[in-house]
Amino acid sequence: MSTDLRRRLLLLAAGLFTLWAIWQVRDADEPVSRSAPPRRSGIEAPVAGMTPETGKLMSLPERAKVTEPVRDLFQLPQPPAPPPLPRAPAPMAPPLPFVYLGGISDASGTQVFLSWSGSTLVATPGSRLAGGWLLETVEPGRLVFNYEALQQRQTLATGDRR
Repeated sequence: MSTDLRRRLLLLAAGLFTLWAIWQVRDADEPVSRSAPPRRSGIEAPVAGMTPETGKLMSLPERAKVTEPVRDLFQLPQPPAPPPLPRAPAPMAPPLPFVYLGGISDASGTQVFLSWSGSTLVATPGSRLAGGWLLETVEPGRLVFNYEALQQRQTLATGDRR
């Protein structure tokens, strides 16, 4: 047999099989007719929502109306607010860089001798000193300095009683 004849016979057989399969499916789609209604027993099945005691249908309570608008269900939630930053402490004047060496009082006023970074300074009340310090007053037993950048006062104990 030639390959062309063999191919034609195979296609004919496949076509016949396809027609037979379609015929079988058409027969299965036809509705089945019932000759008699189904038999019922003496016990009836309860209807959904019917109470057995009264035989009446139950009613559902009224639903509350939704007053708030529907939000977008696919929206990403907002991130929480960042915590507040801690308050920065108020700026403080640096510690006094001076060491009291002594003082002299005469008719022209009081002079004090201070040590600062290895050098000796001579200061009178109202003198502007290194580092932004001002010697405000010389009182018995203490010197009052003002850090001019922040207007903060600091005292230095001298130990003198004059």
